[in-house]
Amino acid sequence: MRIFSGPGGSVPNDAYSRFKASWRRGEAVVFSGGMDGIHSGWTPEYFIREHGDEESFVVDCVSKSAVKMAVGTFFNYWIKPVPRKAILKLPDWPSHTNFDRHFPNHYADFQRKVPFSDYSGFTGSRNLAARLQQRFLPPDLGPKMYNAFGSSDAGEGGYGTTPIHLDMADAVNVMMYAKDPPTAEKHATHEDVGPTNRPAAVWDIYHRDDLPKLRAFMRREFDLGENSDDPVHDQFHYLNELHRARLYEQYGVRGWRIYQYPGDAVFVPAGCAHQVCNYKDCIKAACDFVSPENLTACVQLTSEFRLLSKSHRRRQDLLALRTILWNVWETCPLFEPDGLGMVAAVTANSMLE
Repeated sequence: MRIFSGPGGSVPNDAYSRFKASWRRGEAVVFSGGMDGIHSGWTPEYFIREHGDEESFVVDCVSKSAVKMAVGTFFNYWIKPVPRKAILKLPDWPSHTNFDRHFPNHYADFQRKVPFSDYSGFTGSRNLAARLQQRFLPPDLGPKMYNAFGSSDAGEGGYGTTPIHLDMADAVNVMMYAKDPPTAEKHATHEDVGPTNRPAAVWDIYHRDDLPKLRAFMRREFDLGENSDDPVHDQFHYLNELHRARLYEQYGVRGWRIYQYPGDAVFVPAGCAHQVCNYKDCIKAACDFVSPENLTACVQLTSEFRLLSKSHRRRQDLLALRTILWNVWETCPLFEPDGLGMVAAVTANSMLE
């Protein structure tokens, strides 16, 4: 579901109830807020000038190989019309947890652009992670920046910027900047989008009920056999245009295809596999949160991570869900009386037994 903002990027009166209704059904939601409220420098030029000497890992979106690179070098590709030999991205930046200290003005922009703060806010009343008491080490829920080149998902050779995967919790991703690559290549091929309203990125999000079929298709399509612990958790494969067509033909599975424009906030429920293809060079910011509606999915994901091989990078419980749930159990009376707080507490108690 897409919810459009009111004047100046404001949240319409009925938006919250519409969001909650979709969220309870485990559906993705997009809030189109426009660029109002974005005041800080979210441009390649800004990051070259202010943070160009910093080093971080840059990833080849196809091979998944990573190399350390100066931030300025990475963003120079966005400005100068030089040949690009790979689809590169600078993910999870900065690597440490202090986004608010490293980018205080950008942090303020991000907070302004994320609606429904009861859910996604770091002190939100319906964000169970906010129940974690100060004596506990908090999980790294962001925000982080995700910066990537434009790409194309069309045809057999199409490949996106983020492979299909599952986040450890609910997530919201806001596009803060987008621009055509210096070569001005036109990647979007869908018929319903003209040159004046071409989106900056496209998301494919699959309902969690379709996960068994999605996994079966990927094992067969990519000939994985027993060489993969989990084709989704491996975070290696992207379903291009032809893959998605075969997925529907063979298994009847079709995801939500969501076009993201600058200022759009995409909410992804826990347990929904998703992938992203940038059509333009994009700068985004994202954070995770834990809502009562999707707590069961978070518990399921934590169990799945625990069953992965010891060498698998997703095996660790980075969410610290047991600790969060214990704090939920202790603070349950503070929840608004709609039953979800009690559901969260009961789930916490059963998991900790």
